[in-house]
Amino acid sequence: SEGQDEAFLVAAALSRAGASPRLTDRKVASGRSLESRRLLSRMLGRIEALQGGSILLTWQSLADEREFGQRRDSDALHHLMLTIAGVRAIAVLREKEDGCSISFRAVDEIDVSRVAATFGGGGHQKAAGAFIRKDLQTALPALRATLLAIPS
Repeated sequence: SEGQDEAFLVAAALSRAGASPRLTDRKVASGRSLESRRLLSRMLGRIEALQGGSILLTWQSLADEREFGQRRDSDALHHLMLTIAGVRAIAVLREKEDGCSISFRAVDEIDVSRVAATFGGGGHQKAAGAFIRKDLQTALPALRATLLAIPS
């Protein structure tokens, strides 16, 4: 697409001017704690593949937050989940003291803002979120059912 073409042209110009993609990535992605990476590992291990693997769901409990701390790598988690072959959309549920937050991301025509709206949230077609005042044991099955109802 036109936007991607422009992004690659800019990247090429930066590279010619001496920018290092490897060093840039290191600056952006470094400085994370070991605990944040362990939490990332746990959440990746919990991924549920729905609709033949086209929609992924994972979650974090309050116990996880107490064990690993509040620092998390949402961008890294979203990126890793979205780059799995065949994935169209993801949902990440995080338990809080007074409910659960949900973040949604999409890579194709699925409008995750519409999915978020079913939980009282909103956002954009490709990135949205919601907060529900339900505990993890109630929120997780409700989220799973909503994701399974997305037209394939």
